[in-house]
Amino acid sequence: MNQSPPTGSPPPAAPVLVPVFTPPPRPEPVRPGRVALTGLAIAIGMALLGVPFGLVWAAVAPDTPVIMTEIGPVYGASQPEQPIAADGWFALLALPVGVVGGFVAWLLGRPARGLAALTALIVGGIGTGLVGWWVGRRIGLADYRDSLATAEVGAQLARPADLAVVALDWWPPQLFGVLLVPALAAAATYTLIAAWSPFPSLHPEPPGYYGPAEG
Repeated sequence: MNQSPPTGSPPPAAPVLVPVFTPPPRPEPVRPGRVALTGLAIAIGMALLGVPFGLVWAAVAPDTPVIMTEIGPVYGASQPEQPIAADGWFALLALPVGVVGGFVAWLLGRPARGLAALTALIVGGIGTGLVGWWVGRRIGLADYRDSLATAEVGAQLARPADLAVVALDWWPPQLFGVLLVPALAAAATYTLIAAWSPFPSLHPEPPGYYGPAEG
């Protein structure tokens, strides 16, 4: 005769499952050669932004009226506003150029994220200012010089836009003023984006990676 289990006895214990720890995947190591190539691409790409930047600057910056005299061309006004306006337009246009360059460098320069990309961005930003200034000031400069060579005393001419704060001595280089605005804007944008990065190394980690195990 079968005996029933006593009333009120505890149910049989369930088996205990011991979790098996699987180490998370490690991020792919950064290769120095890839970092160097990415940084070089950032610097070159940033500097090439100076070409369209210079074209737009030359289109919106005002020409400066000059009058030919016996001693050469002089400003048509004692205190012309056009040279200062040209500097202002240069700085105003350089801000969005630097912001776009910093944002694109963050998205596309993933292998070099960090100090390498920031350094390349600053160097390229300086190149943006130099290239933009050189391209912009060359537009209409040849025609102005031709008109200047044949102008009679009293003739009124229009001098193309130029920067009033740029030293024309190429060596040693003297970089200051609005030429540095693209580099400053790009560096500030990149630094702000990096400050909000959830990854300490600034490199996106693979799924399931939470850093080295502690303990």
